[in-house]
Amino acid sequence: MHIKTRQINVHDLLDKSDYAKHFVGGTAVSCVLMPNNYHRYHSPVSGRIVESKDIPGIYNGIIDGEDWFNRGNIGESTTDFSIFEDFHRAYYIIETKKNGYVAIVPVGLNTISKIVTLIPYQSKIVKPGQTPKAVTKGEELGHFAYGGSLNIILFEAGVFSSMSALMGQRLGQMGEPMR
Repeated sequence: MHIKTRQINVHDLLDKSDYAKHFVGGTAVSCVLMPNNYHRYHSPVSGRIVESKDIPGIYNGIIDGEDWFNRGNIGESTTDFSIFEDFHRAYYIIETKKNGYVAIVPVGLNTISKIVTLIPYQSKIVKPGQTPKAVTKGEELGHFAYGGSLNIILFEAGVFSSMSALMGQRLGQMGEPMR
């Protein structure tokens, strides 16, 4: 899968999940959160979480982190997103009625003490084979414990075409998956 002109292995990113095959040839959207940004992540769609997982990984893995976070457009085409396959991350695969499968992958980038996938009183972690859990668009899924972090949203082919947008701009509209 291409993210910002870089190739990333969606099977590795999703820790060999059987659902990874749904995102091959699809679109990935990334959103970098700076250390001073809001650090909670929310469901981008309504549906059923069919699988989710917390994946241990490295912290402080960006060797030139201070330069990386302070150079302006973090999501520029020269950013090497392939390194995120090794970072502490989680993923949520959400099955929607209209848009097929959508995944959100929160990634801890720099000085993150942890990714919290348990929100107060309710975990949204669904292990393979467990009963799916309902989720609504905008519902909190977890948060990062300080630092720089990243959310990657994955779409099936044909659902959401990629684009470049400034902060606060509307990103677009989803459609039916191409199967």
